[in-house]
Amino acid sequence: MSAESWTIKAVHLGPTVLPGLRFTLDAAQSPEAFRLGFASLDDAELARAVALKHAGP
Repeated sequence: MSAESWTIKAVHLGPTVLPGLRFTLDAAQSPEAFRLGFASLDDAELARAVALKHAGP
């Protein structure tokens, strides 16, 4: 699944996910990447996000 497709599907789950295409100057060389936004999370949600990151791949 491409990063672009993943971001479209993830939007229904609630996180802020932006496709790598928005962060490149050359759309023909779009990275298969995405950016996760954490600015809207409170302290408890940020702690959970960090714990999930450390829990595994």
